Amino acid sequence: MYPAQQNAIDEARKLGLPLDEALIFQVVPTEILRLVVAGAIDPVAMAREEIASRGLSQGGKWVGFEKAAAELEQER
Repeated sequence: MYPAQQNAIDEARKLGLPLDEALIFQVVPTEILRLVVAGAIDPVAMAREEIASRGLSQGGKWVGFEKAAAELEQER
């Protein structure tokens, strides 16, 4: 096992996450990872958008699509 994999596993265990969720970056294409590392892609902003598109508050609770979109706009 590579050190980065072990670090991800250790963090997952600390946070109580399933290992398959902790190792999600293994399936992300290299070019996307490279752009994230370079700062060309903001993964936090992308995650916020995805959470809102599911009708969830930024805390992960169902609030409906309109309220989730409004909350996202307030954070921008």
